[in-house]
Amino acid sequence: MKTILKLKNIFHKRQKGQILVILALIFMGLMGIIGLAIDLGMTFVNYSRLRRAVDSAALAATGEFKRGYTIAKMRAAAGQMLTLNEITDTTNIQIETCESMPGDPRVCTNPLRKLVFISVSQNAPLYFMPIFGIQFVPITVDTVSEAASVDVILAIDTSESMTNAAPYGSLYGDPKLCNESDPNGLSGTTPSFDTLPGPDGIPGECHPFEEVKNAAKLFTDQLYFPYDRVGIVIFDQYPYVELAMSDNIVVVQDTVKNLQVFPNHMMCPYTLADGPDANMDLGQPCRLYRDDTGSFYEGFDCGSYWYETRNPSKCTSTNIGGGMAVAGNMLGGAYPSDYTGPKPPLREEALWVTILLTDGAANAGYNESGQPICPPYTWSRNPFCRDKDSTERHDKSNTSMYDADDFARDMIDFVGTGQQSLIFSIGLGSLVTSKNLEDDPSNPPPGEALLQYAADTGDGIYYFAPNGAQLYDIFLAIANNIATRITQ
Repeated sequence: MKTILKLKNIFHKRQKGQILVILALIFMGLMGIIGLAIDLGMTFVNYSRLRRAVDSAALAATGEFKRGYTIAKMRAAAGQMLTLNEITDTTNIQIETCESMPGDPRVCTNPLRKLVFISVSQNAPLYFMPIFGIQFVPITVDTVSEAASVDVILAIDTSESMTNAAPYGSLYGDPKLCNESDPNGLSGTTPSFDTLPGPDGIPGECHPFEEVKNAAKLFTDQLYFPYDRVGIVIFDQYPYVELAMSDNIVVVQDTVKNLQVFPNHMMCPYTLADGPDANMDLGQPCRLYRDDTGSFYEGFDCGSYWYETRNPSKCTSTNIGGGMAVAGNMLGGAYPSDYTGPKPPLREEALWVTILLTDGAANAGYNESGQPICPPYTWSRNPFCRDKDSTERHDKSNTSMYDADDFARDMIDFVGTGQQSLIFSIGLGSLVTSKNLEDDPSNPPPGEALLQYAADTGDGIYYFAPNGAQLYDIFLAIANNIATRITQ
């Protein structure tokens, strides 16, 4: 019996010792779990902080992705952002584009996109694992950032009024002659006109149209080809695709350089003294001279169509609605049925921008059937093809009142709302701000009201240029505005 009691005492003492050992092991395990949880949590915190820093750095780098960029500038911009985020170890940073890393699918696409690859590695400190000799864990964050490529449509008014800077009667007012003349041509005819700013390597002497072309060329200098693309639409009585979307800066600038005022001009078969030929219908305005020698340019005339029917639809030459319709379709990869050139595909990932430039109010348009939009109530007075109230808008179904200005606004809606394109509008010259034909002088000028509507609809800006000299700064401002938007 005594022996049994001794064995029980020994057993109880051993149990107490084992429990202490087990408790110690459990405590160490708990400490290890807590330590690992802390290290894992801190590693996650460091990774998240690095991720935010790298994303910010990537945005800063893409902000430098423009014409003339260098990898050094990108790395400097990214490094500044990393420093602001307290990432001071910049020894393990990789910043690449397709040009520095050709063939890499992460940044090299077809068509090219403005992609920047950034990789940053860092040693995240540990707090528990150093007990076992592990001081840190390496973490790496990779990201690809993109600055939006830009698809721009230049919708440019080429109506005959784009020669209005020429003195009345000057041969420079004739689109055909001023389009084809060089800066020294016709100097003996209009010496006062030679004092206007000359073109910068741009052929022709049509003003203010030469300043339009120079400013448009300056704008294209700010884009980054082949990542960006430009298409050109011109409009007078009808709209035309002058250039399909192109990523070739030489082609774009050559097209701008060779634009002409009213390119489909005709010579009237009579002089002002003769009057219009009773049997002649040219179908569009023609160039009219005061006499047979052509020594005095009178302006444009409409032929017998106007004199016989009093229908002015063929006398108008500012089809803003038609120009905007073609511009919106081009952004979406669609082209007019009579267009036979190349048809580049749409780029849904690009930033779509339309720049509308005109020197007057809308006075022309054509419906789906090819019939002119010119309600008869406008035939007997000026302005032709639109009402005298710039604040009034008519629905398309109201065929007796639907006019050229209504058509232009509908096509602006298509571009700005339907295609979600930014619209920057530019009004050039006094015709844009004229109220002479308005019934109510308190109403805004019809030209300016339409252009302001375009900018508002397209979330852009309306600019007014009293003459061609202001166009350079305006186009630069538009380029800077676009650059700001694509990096936000």
